[in-house]
Amino acid sequence: EILSGVVDSASILEISTFDEINLAAQPDFETINVSNDYVGIDISIDSNVPMNIEWIVDKKLSDFENQMYQYFADFNVWLPINFSLVNDSTASFQANGPAKFSFLESNDSEKPSLWASINNQTYLEDIYINKNPNITISVYDKNGIDYRTSNLDVGLNGQFDGSLEPTISGSANNLNLDFSPTLTSLDSTLSILMKDATGNISDTFSVDRKS
Repeated sequence: EILSGVVDSASILEISTFDEINLAAQPDFETINVSNDYVGIDISIDSNVPMNIEWIVDKKLSDFENQMYQYFADFNVWLPINFSLVNDSTASFQANGPAKFSFLESNDSEKPSLWASINNQTYLEDIYINKNPNITISVYDKNGIDYRTSNLDVGLNGQFDGSLEPTISGSANNLNLDFSPTLTSLDSTLSILMKDATGNISDTFSVDRKS
């Protein structure tokens, strides 16, 4: 179902299935065969429109909560999405434009690793940070990083209010988060929390500015 009023002209919608997934960037992940003949669905549409999708499978979906994943081609990574149950074998979820979906599982329990550079210098606790620094937070996880801003917590002076948004670049396993804040004499700490594709949360990483 394409929501009414969101397109000005007819859009061609096609839903197909696939039976293989490339998980080279997420080696501890495996597909869950919720359907007998395929492992995922591929939604093809010629515009980015919001849609409500219902996917009927052959297994009891209540056994696979939090295990529906969407492929994000910009970073070559599969990330979890929410779905609701219509009944035991039907999942309802939202899509925006073309996308691929599958059910995946992983036993990964390792947290993402974070480190920083300030004005192109490796961050050390006693490094001088000026009022207009270029701060890069680098993130690594062998099974994929959740780069979505909805799952990224950035705080200044302990306030995680969403006021600082980084420019994000990289790939499934290695990301750079670039910040160019304007700091005042009262700004002392930039803190970051990241999730990986399994949902493991990093330790809080902090960049401390000495007065």
